[in-house]
Amino acid sequence: TDLAAPVARGGTCLRFEAAKMAAFEVFMVEREGAAGDYGPAVLEQAEAWYTASGPEAHAQLLNVIMSCLPRIVSNAQDIQSVFAAFDAPENGLTLGTGSLGASPANNLPSIVQHCGDRIHFVHLRNVTKDPDGLFEEATLMDGDTDKVAELEALLEVERRRETSIPFRPNHGHALLDDRQWESHPGYPLFAPLRGLAKLPRVVIALSRNNQAAHCEP
Repeated sequence: TDLAAPVARGGTCLRFEAAKMAAFEVFMVEREGAAGDYGPAVLEQAEAWYTASGPEAHAQLLNVIMSCLPRIVSNAQDIQSVFAAFDAPENGLTLGTGSLGASPANNLPSIVQHCGDRIHFVHLRNVTKDPDGLFEEATLMDGDTDKVAELEALLEVERRRETSIPFRPNHGHALLDDRQWESHPGYPLFAPLRGLAKLPRVVIALSRNNQAAHCEP
């Protein structure tokens, strides 16, 4: 719902606010039954935002939401349904840990373990969540999802499959000159570079621990 929301220590991030989504569905497009999908507190916030903001803010929110593709795969059950529709190794998963991590119900290390044989690529990303449904991009190692546990699960899958799974750090805060350059929202330069600087050290540490654990006495 926001492409450049400010963050506490400077920079901007992508942010989803349930209240703004409710305002869009309930008051702007008036989707039938939409009010039943949100709690009273969120609906109250939605009405307050819709009433206080003007047509320009409404149009901006409409443009942001309509430009985004809907998420149709959002949990382990959805993933298994896609696999079942075409049960072949070629039908693989690009694992987006930020998209799946936006739901408190998802256990990312467990999803990695259960879907590991079909993971073809990994987007490592992190988010922070609030109980009211708000979530936003976080720095890679500091969000709500446990990146160390995810990486450990991915390394175990690689050992089991005897292959390497390509990955990249994805998304993050727009920092420094990111805000002066024209780029697609959510894809800054410096945040992925920070991730690339941190990830190899974590992988090396986990790999050494695992090698020691698997050594013969």
